[in-house]
Amino acid sequence: MSAVKNFALYCIVGLTVCSCANDSSKSTITIPVKLGDKWGIIDENGSYIINPQYDNVLPFEEGMAAVEIKDKWGFVDYNGKMIINPQYEGIGAFKEGLAVIQVEGKCGFINKKGNIVIEPKFDWVGPFKEGRATVEINGKYGYIDKKGEVIIEPKYDIARFFSGSVAAVRIDGKWGYINKSGRIVVEPQFYEVYPFFNGLTAVNKYGQWGYMNDAGKMIVEPQFDDAWPFKDGLASVKIDGKWGYIDKKGKIVVEPQFDMAWPFSEGLAAIMINRKLGFIDANGKIVINPQFESGRPFTKNGLAAVEYNGYWGYIDKTGKYVVEPQYSNDAFSFTDCGLAFVEASDGDCLLDNTGQQVVEPKRRISYLMYGKTIFSIDESISRYQEKWGIIDNKGKTILNPQFDDIYSDYKEFAYYLIEADQCEYEYSYSKEAVPCFIGADFEYTMDFVNLFRY
Repeated sequence: MSAVKNFALYCIVGLTVCSCANDSSKSTITIPVKLGDKWGIIDENGSYIINPQYDNVLPFEEGMAAVEIKDKWGFVDYNGKMIINPQYEGIGAFKEGLAVIQVEGKCGFINKKGNIVIEPKFDWVGPFKEGRATVEINGKYGYIDKKGEVIIEPKYDIARFFSGSVAAVRIDGKWGYINKSGRIVVEPQFYEVYPFFNGLTAVNKYGQWGYMNDAGKMIVEPQFDDAWPFKDGLASVKIDGKWGYIDKKGKIVVEPQFDMAWPFSEGLAAIMINRKLGFIDANGKIVINPQFESGRPFTKNGLAAVEYNGYWGYIDKTGKYVVEPQYSNDAFSFTDCGLAFVEASDGDCLLDNTGQQVVEPKRRISYLMYGKTIFSIDESISRYQEKWGIIDNKGKTILNPQFDDIYSDYKEFAYYLIEADQCEYEYSYSKEAVPCFIGADFEYTMDFVNLFRY
């Protein structure tokens, strides 16, 4: 399945998606919930914005929420008023004022008044980004503007979103870059390309990796066996089987010496020597000796989750344990709301940055969300009858478990498995790469902001 085809799982919301965002004009957070067999939307305090009455709903985007009635999709506003009657087979969230619709298998766009501004005539379309949308005609991909005019003829095997002034396109197995008028700025020549991060991307030519900016200029010629994106001005690269770090001029600032090396996070980077994990500073000095089986990067609160002898705990930037290794299953990074999710042998629980259990072990807790936590706690019923509620980041119950399902936002834990020897990245709206899991098996994940999942 191609990258563009995969994106249909995001933009046509008749299928499963994992995205949640609130409208900038509203301060409240909106959460779709299911009661019985109907969906509605509540705010972060548990008050209904829209009573459960729909077969399916999605979070608000640009002031509108998609709702489904009898296999047809439409939109309601924050007052619950039906603005666009359910009539479409599939529908996408509003982006840049337009939303994807699907009619008799063909895709087009409507505006917020429900007027069709681009007739459904394409085999597939992606949402607008920077004034351009990717479209498919007869298995080939090109771009249209907001008038529906084909700006770049569909001729590519894959066409990605624009980032800055360029977009990556693939033809005959090779990746190149075009500008917004369709002019080729970099001839198709690369076997693989990364997403752009902070205006830079890693590209693979003839098995060697280098770096290019979003104007299409090669700033570091392909010369590395493997490479990660730049983070904090440095990128980890592989030379002759060992990993080190370069700056944006391609100069080696930390000599290749590690079995594995990950991007920097909060001033420290995880490295691996003899299958043990440690951390270095930007000068390449080992500040925490390699001793862990696996771990996660340092976060804003200055702590990192690490696994030692099969148990998880948390260390500070000196390597001192703030939370002794005691959790046998897993421990996640601290989020912006100041809590960490851990999987204990007696149930899931939440910790503050002193290691105190803000929420004692429960049978199941879901992911942190905008400073709130969605959870399920009734241990007297079976897994198939569980109810969901919401607590805040102090462990206080905001809403008792009562919902049959709840549409949680996975932005805090947007994980995408990437294997070291398998680098086929398909993505959208990515801004920053941070490794979320780092371990001796060399399988790890990256946390992409607004990650496209498929």
